[in-house]
Amino acid sequence: MLNLDKQNQYRAAYQGLKPGWQPGTHVYERFVRESVSTIAARGTRPCVLDIGCGYGGVLEQLRPLAMTPVGIDADRKSLVSRRETRIQAVAGLGEHSPFRTASFDVVICSWVLEHVTAPGDLFNEIARVLKTSGRFIFLTPNARSPVTRINRAVPGLLQSALVRFIYARREADTYQVAYKANTLEHLEQYAHAAGLTRVSVSTISDPTYLAFNGPLFRASIWLESRLDPAYYVHIVGMYMKAGGEADGEAEG
Repeated sequence: MLNLDKQNQYRAAYQGLKPGWQPGTHVYERFVRESVSTIAARGTRPCVLDIGCGYGGVLEQLRPLAMTPVGIDADRKSLVSRRETRIQAVAGLGEHSPFRTASFDVVICSWVLEHVTAPGDLFNEIARVLKTSGRFIFLTPNARSPVTRINRAVPGLLQSALVRFIYARREADTYQVAYKANTLEHLEQYAHAAGLTRVSVSTISDPTYLAFNGPLFRASIWLESRLDPAYYVHIVGMYMKAGGEADGEAEG
C-alpha cells in the first residue's frame, strides 16, 4: 500500500535528489501563510475563507496566525466532525455562498477545483466575496498529467477501491471529478473573466503517486524527468482581485 507516510518518505528521498523541490502542498501552504502574515503585519486581522474546508485541517493549521477563519463545504458530515470547533463553518457550495460581498482578504481552495462542474460560477463568486486586492490561492491536480489521466480512466467504483486498498484512505474521501478548470489555460480563462489577476501560477512535479515500491519510484523519477512541465501533476496558484499589484507570471 502507498499510504501517506510512505509517500512522504519517497518525497523526502526525492528532495535529496532534487534540492529546492517542494511538493505542491508545501508551496500552497507557503502562499497562504505569506499572504495571511502580510495582512496581519499591517495590524489587520485577515478574514480567510476555505472553500471545501472538509474536516478543517488547513484552517486548523492556520489557526495560530492572527486571522478570522471561515469554512464552507457541501459535506455536512465533515463539518460536524471537524476538530477545531472555534472555526466558523457553513454547509453549502462555493459557487453559491451566503457571504457578503467583499468579506474576505484571502480565499483558499485545495483539492476542490477538480470537482467543480461550473467553474465560471465559482470564480465569479470568489471575486465577489474577495475584498479589493484580496487573494485567491488554490491547489489542484493538472488534467494533463499522466497520473491524472490514469485516474480519470478508472471507473468510479474501481477508483474508490484503489483509494481504499492501495492508498489506505477511506472511500468516503473520494468524490466525483469533472476537471473543467484543471489546465493553466482554463484557469486563466475563468480567472480573467471573473476579474482576477494572476500573481503566480505554476505546475509542480511529484513522482511519488505511483511509487508503490522502490523500482516504481525510480521509474516515476525517470518519467518525471522527461515530462514537459506543462504535464506536471499539480497546479498551484494565486490570483488577486483587481486593485492590487500583480507580480508573477504563469509557469509550466
